[in-house]
Amino acid sequence: MRGCYKLKFLKKEPTMRVRKVWDFVVESRMSPKKVLAGVTDFGKRRPDYWPAISSKQYRVYELGPTSAYVREGTGPMWTDERYDWSKPGVIRSVIQKSNLFFPGGVWECHIAPGADGGSHIEVHMERDYQGLIGLFGSTYIALRGGASFFQKDFIYMLDSVNSQ
Repeated sequence: MRGCYKLKFLKKEPTMRVRKVWDFVVESRMSPKKVLAGVTDFGKRRPDYWPAISSKQYRVYELGPTSAYVREGTGPMWTDERYDWSKPGVIRSVIQKSNLFFPGGVWECHIAPGADGGSHIEVHMERDYQGLIGLFGSTYIALRGGASFFQKDFIYMLDSVNSQ
């Protein structure tokens, strides 16, 4: 059997890992109920509300009364995340798959009543960036202000939802 070779290429998992934790707070005049509705709106307009979600990347795989499994991202970067908002005042997502992050990263949003009928919102994110694209992504976000980068996106979403 001369010349018969079976070559098997192993897909190498990225070994570079950059851990980042981001926290920010937003005070809003919107009621907690309206903030919750905006954050958990997984309709076709979601990419219009969130600057880091493009309509080309956005997909809804599953949608339930208090959960969603979606793909979000922009440009070449994407994440498949499972959202849950069954606990009152808390929205939590966990990364299932991504070309930017290792699985298991969390995004958690706590919404409480604020002053004058508005909302006090605390957001916590834990991300393990993977490979070179992750190194690029984490560096880009750090240069754009870290937590304030995500805070600006969140405020943009609130403004977009409130103007509807």
